[in-house]
Amino acid sequence: MRTFSRHYLGAALACLALQATAADYGQGLADQAGPVTLDNADNQNAHWSGIGRMSAGCIGTLIDTRDPWTDNNGPAYIITNGHCANAKNGTITHDQPITGTIAFNYFADTASKRQVVALKRLVWSSIQGVDLALLELDAPLRAVMETGIVPLKIDPPTPVGSPILVVGDPINPGLGLRLSTCTMQKADAHVERPWVWRNILRNQCAGMDDGASGSPILNRANNNIVGLINSTSFRSYRPSASEGLNYGVPITRLFRCGMGGRADLTLDGCDLLPGFALEQQNPNAFQRVHKIATAEDGSPQVPSWNYEFIIDTQFYRYKTTRDALQCENPAHYSDTLPGPRAKIEDTVGPEPGRHFLCIVGVESPEQWASRALMANSLSVAVDLYEQAPVPEPSVLIEPRRSGDIKVTWTLDPPHLDTYRAKRGPIASTDCADERGYTTFFGNRSVVFKANKLPQKLCTYSQDIIKQRSPVRTDLLPAPAAG
Repeated sequence: MRTFSRHYLGAALACLALQATAADYGQGLADQAGPVTLDNADNQNAHWSGIGRMSAGCIGTLIDTRDPWTDNNGPAYIITNGHCANAKNGTITHDQPITGTIAFNYFADTASKRQVVALKRLVWSSIQGVDLALLELDAPLRAVMETGIVPLKIDPPTPVGSPILVVGDPINPGLGLRLSTCTMQKADAHVERPWVWRNILRNQCAGMDDGASGSPILNRANNNIVGLINSTSFRSYRPSASEGLNYGVPITRLFRCGMGGRADLTLDGCDLLPGFALEQQNPNAFQRVHKIATAEDGSPQVPSWNYEFIIDTQFYRYKTTRDALQCENPAHYSDTLPGPRAKIEDTVGPEPGRHFLCIVGVESPEQWASRALMANSLSVAVDLYEQAPVPEPSVLIEPRRSGDIKVTWTLDPPHLDTYRAKRGPIASTDCADERGYTTFFGNRSVVFKANKLPQKLCTYSQDIIKQRSPVRTDLLPAPAAG
């Protein structure tokens, strides 16, 4: 039986690529260059023809699963982000039918020559811990390659500081693949609620935006895939590379998960299963941003997690930590607790800052905490703010020559998170009466017309846990006569 310890699905010849003379797939561009629109009418960029646009709106990449000892007539597979296949947090999905297509040869000048292939099966997908999916196409790899499409090999992440490329395309402009250059950075974890991604990659390749999810991060020297873009703070209105970051996921968990050109998640050394499915209950009762409350006597009141869920395993274990990477460490987890319905009410903190709740599903108290199980652990993040009084309302009152009065309320989260305000006749408006108040969730300005004055204005502040300030009362006078 032949299995391969490094590359996915029998890409055994990849080690030869590492020994070959290094090339520059960055087309001579300087570091931090691009995005450069790519053409392929003359096959000059055919080595990226296997990077395509999925009907789901993401980018997917055909991977090289050829095995020198078989007939190479196995299925074609693409990799993309897990959220492009199933965005439901808490669920590891595998061996499920999937619909949709991917368009290869996705270049600016090949719109009439794209090769569209249907998706067939979701082999494995996760958005907890790692945002990664392996999808099978409804065609053999050989048939896809016979249309001129070139698959890409996969590699471990390159070292921090090494040159990399990103080849992809956001929905806007959505005209075809573009090339950007930058260097590899590293981040331990990235929180984009409700998701927490661990062992994350980071870079500042320009040109990313909505729709670029799944774009491959490539080793500039050998064109092998080392990760996938899954999130970005770049936007079309924020073009400067210094103002944005891209986050990406490594693809190393796919290694050793196939043989003979076919995916097989049961192989020894494959770290994709077991998984579990967890569905949060009463999500409105759970606060992802919290604060230490103040009791009537002034003492601090630390909140609880108040995290309720249903899990599809017989049992579960959990722990809390300040480091999301520790969710993958089996140490300090709780004893095995019964499912399927559970509620974790441990206190958060008490130290202010970011805290993580880690959960794994198991079928028995004796189930081994395998590397795959721990890699599939769910991380839930809460940001806890310090105990602090609710600030008085920040209200700016500006009389105008017309007799109108402009009033502006300014927020300062988390301690000044919302306003409650009302207005009415001076004599009959009772600021202590909760009736008639309206909540402002953002900064707001209102112009009170002169012919509606005088009025009484009542305002109080609320923090993120709905603690409130004393009421501020303002009298808005009528314009002077004459």
